[in-house]
Amino acid sequence: QGITDFSNGQVDFAGSDAPLSPAAGEVAAATKSCGSQAVDLPMVTGPIAVAYHLGGVSKLILTADEIAKIFTGKITTWNDAQLAASNPGVKLPSAKITVFTRSDASGTTQNFETYLGASAPSVWTQQPSKQWDGTGQGKSGNQLVGQAIGSTKNSIGYVEWSYAIQNNLPTAEVDNGTGPVQLTAETAAKTVATAQVAPSGPGDLTLKLDYASKVPGAYPIVLVTYEVVCTKYRDTATGTLVRSFLKFVAGAAEQAAVHQLGYAALPAGIASEVQAQIAKIS
Repeated sequence: QGITDFSNGQVDFAGSDAPLSPAAGEVAAATKSCGSQAVDLPMVTGPIAVAYHLGGVSKLILTADEIAKIFTGKITTWNDAQLAASNPGVKLPSAKITVFTRSDASGTTQNFETYLGASAPSVWTQQPSKQWDGTGQGKSGNQLVGQAIGSTKNSIGYVEWSYAIQNNLPTAEVDNGTGPVQLTAETAAKTVATAQVAPSGPGDLTLKLDYASKVPGAYPIVLVTYEVVCTKYRDTATGTLVRSFLKFVAGAAEQAAVHQLGYAALPAGIASEVQAQIAKIS
């Protein structure tokens, strides 16, 4: 929605959990609306939690293969032998797994599907997209997915971490092959720190994340929230305001504050590149 509104000239900048897509014509449309190069600027790390509701289970370990099988309907009960093997000593119920997903087009979905395709390619064979391609009951928005998990026993779903926190939901430790990793701001930031800049145009800072990362202690299911902006605004006063606001948000104090809200600050190297690009907005 943010990208659509920005390209239609309805907003001066937009937030999106997926960058502008050159292949889908989004870069060209946004640049045309700007009258100058439109760019994606990463602003905050938004870890994606695999949240669950299992009475009496406060620690759950899932491998990438198991997550993919749950979300494609290949594992359907909590006491499945594969899940039991990953969670020795944990009493998993014999209940059916209720899966919740997003029903609306979502950057969260696209990033989650990209993780599944990269880390469990033999199970998740679909092309990642903003529209959910697996199994489950769809809910519109992270908030409704979080609420559905919280009110439904024996359920699981993917949500941005902040919504798991809001709904007091436990989150699975994810094992990408180097041992289970608990989701924290620090473990998510470790994955983003390995990202490479893959620009779609001059000044663009779209990041290529390694969703199959096996860096020890790195939580692999992450996304980056981008701000989509014009490099040069048609109205100078608007450009000044956008630059001022983003400089504030990208500053050290605000980046540190996001940890309390279920997000992670940008790694220092990426943050400095973002701040340099913000300074060029006019």
